[in-house]
Amino acid sequence: DKLVVNYSGVYDQGTNPFDPSSKFTIVSCSTVIAITRLAQLIDVLALLDFPVKWVHFGDGELMEDMKQKAAALPQNVEVVLKGRVSNDKIIKFYQEVPVNLFIHLSDTEGLGMAIVEAQGFGIPALAVEVGGVAEVVNKGTGKLVGLATSIEEIAAELSKIREGEVNTAAFRQKVKTHCMEKFNAEKNYLRFYNLMTNQNQA
Repeated sequence: DKLVVNYSGVYDQGTNPFDPSSKFTIVSCSTVIAITRLAQLIDVLALLDFPVKWVHFGDGELMEDMKQKAAALPQNVEVVLKGRVSNDKIIKFYQEVPVNLFIHLSDTEGLGMAIVEAQGFGIPALAVEVGGVAEVVNKGTGKLVGLATSIEEIAAELSKIREGEVNTAAFRQKVKTHCMEKFNAEKNYLRFYNLMTNQNQA
């Protein structure tokens, strides 16, 4: 009875444009280090047999290794490595560029605010079920996979997502609604403020 959960949150900054006719676009956003498993993501992309664009935001000690590995991907995979950019530029990207899926394969995670941020624009996610990720990603917002899931299985899931309900305007609206209900910064931060001020007065 001494513990209270109060989520962090995001503000409603618009909805990601959805264009089912455009190239299937996957976005990731993380530091380029071993635990974020971007090497495994590249292995997954190598197995896809349809045109796909992968955009990554973030930099780190393994960036050069990732560039070399990504350079060997087949021609159906377009790679855009943005490097370290400001949050404002990521927000602008989500506001203007159609994104079909956010992907997060890290082997450790807290809540996964990069996922929450993408979901605030209605972008579904495929993520590894570690830490608190299951509080963000569920059947109504995307797809969870286990840490031991093979790259072949993840590639198969991406194909299913591309052809299925997740890749529809209706599903994306559910993603945004869920995010704005559970991770709404205005509501959550006000609740936290009220909790703190009430405790201080007690």
